[in-house]
Amino acid sequence: MSKLRSVKGMVLIVLVGFILLNLVWFVTTKTHYKPYVEAVPLDVTGVHVMEEEGFTYNVKSPDYLQYTGNLGIVHPDKESALIIWPKLMGEDVYGFRLQKDGEAYEIYLNENLEPFEADERTSELVASKRNEIDEMMSRARKVFRMD
Repeated sequence: MSKLRSVKGMVLIVLVGFILLNLVWFVTTKTHYKPYVEAVPLDVTGVHVMEEEGFTYNVKSPDYLQYTGNLGIVHPDKESALIIWPKLMGEDVYGFRLQKDGEAYEIYLNENLEPFEADERTSELVASKRNEIDEMMSRARKVFRMD
């Protein structure tokens, strides 16, 4: 009888822990991403995406038991996009995607929107799209209410 009681107690502890973990995850991610999903409503396909003045905005909420989703903005030229990974704590992380001359580039950017790894080609690509990157960041701050 004592062993059965111990097993039931352990199962109950694990179950309560699992429920608490899920509850903390749900409340934390829903609270953190609420302003973003309010800014970019669901479309008919059930995804948070919208188009405004030629720019396409999207919100990807975190997957189950993950704490990082992303915000995206695609430039009207359809060549370049800015991705923002909002962090619960610490600095957000930024990325820049560029499709040029049949090649695709994905470049991580620092808080000043400069490449983390500044080799010559990466620096040239970012410099050639500096105006687009700055414009996308400005629009993202406005639409996603990031200030």
